[in-house]
Amino acid sequence: FIRMAINVSNTMIPFYCKNILDWKKEDGSTPIEISIFLIILNSSSVFNSAFLENYVLSFVNKKNHRITVFIISLLVVSIGCIPLYFLGPNSAWVSYIMAFPIGIGFSMGLSGASSLINDLVGSNGSKGAIVY
Repeated sequence: FIRMAINVSNTMIPFYCKNILDWKKEDGSTPIEISIFLIILNSSSVFNSAFLENYVLSFVNKKNHRITVFIISLLVVSIGCIPLYFLGPNSAWVSYIMAFPIGIGFSMGLSGASSLINDLVGSNGSKGAIVY
């Protein structure tokens, strides 16, 4: 469910930017603002994977609480998404700031989902290809 939610969210973000924040170009191509938003989102995912993920996963692996990663991920994504609901074309610059926590939450959610898949497959690697 988390992987599906993140994929759908990543698909809908450009539509949100075009329709709600009114980021449009005359010639019909992709506005530069959408590209900048997605670059910030993906950069924060890389930042999370490089720096923050080690701290979070070391805590979770010690306690063996996978659900903690999902709760933290949900909270971080909510911190980024709730303000987007209230934005309009006049305050669209705030979306660049909100892209950072959204990317961090997406990265944490995907890491947690991958670790759950690894737990499911376990030592039966030869029969786990269908799960992946």
